Amino acid sequence: MKQIKKFSILLLTALLILTLFGCASTATSSNAVSGVKLLTLNTHSIVEPNYEEKLEKFVDYIAENDFDVIALQEVNQTNAAPAADESRLVGFVSDGNTVIKEDNHIMRIAEMLRQRGVDYYWTWTPIKLGYDKYDEGVGILCKEKPLDVESFYISHNSDFSNWQARKVIGVTLNINGEKVRFYSTHFGWWSDPEEDFQYQYAQFLERTKDFDGRMFLMGDFNNPAEMDAQGYDMVLDSGWKDTYVMASEKDEGLTVVGEIDGWRDDPSLTSMRIDFIMTNMECPVKSSYVVFNGDNGPVVSDHFGVEVEL
Repeated sequence: MKQIKKFSILLLTALLILTLFGCASTATSSNAVSGVKLLTLNTHSIVEPNYEEKLEKFVDYIAENDFDVIALQEVNQTNAAPAADESRLVGFVSDGNTVIKEDNHIMRIAEMLRQRGVDYYWTWTPIKLGYDKYDEGVGILCKEKPLDVESFYISHNSDFSNWQARKVIGVTLNINGEKVRFYSTHFGWWSDPEEDFQYQYAQFLERTKDFDGRMFLMGDFNNPAEMDAQGYDMVLDSGWKDTYVMASEKDEGLTVVGEIDGWRDDPSLTSMRIDFIMTNMECPVKSSYVVFNGDNGPVVSDHFGVEVEL
């Protein structure tokens, strides 16, 4: 009996230690990203009317608000432009053999921020030829140097001349001792007969399934939260969380007001929440606000941005 009692005490002690360790690990995971500030914006860059003026205003806002990670979509450069001088690629972390042209939007943002005394690492990948003359891509700016960078197509078609091609870029960062991945994405539409959202999102999940840490998926999902049983619900049903929903402080969340490219065929949808910051794990979210909407920062694109503080 004494041996059984002794074994029981040892077993209970071991279980208690494991439980405490597990709680500590969970707490560390939850708290590692506390205070991190995130921003996503579909920039509509270069094509946007009054582009130079809006670029200055955008950079001023970034310099004043000290974001940790910024995900950008429709980040353009002129296809026919010459390659940028290597001296301009300060902070650039490549995903491969990417050629940065001299008017690349995200490179210019990083340059202008340095002129204001703010340093960011940045990455960018081209996806397709947009408006028949721009290399359209997605990119990320981050305060910490990425541990790695990856990009991959999520569309059926990866032909650069095909306007429906879709791609994701991601960085892994060390956030308070935890490896966290951040992705910038620009998905297709739910009902597209050739490049549907369902396939693209499934491709994203397949490509990221082996990473067991925290991830954030940021960008233009082209699937309104207002549409039931479509892309937004599909993301939530897959286990991902909307930081807007989890936020203690928030506004109405609308990121598109009025007609924009890609939605002109459905005039009923003139106010939508289609730009999101999703995460695969629960975490406290202090606030989620729409920015660059004229009330909270100047309008700089045909989309408004989303700013989240964890």
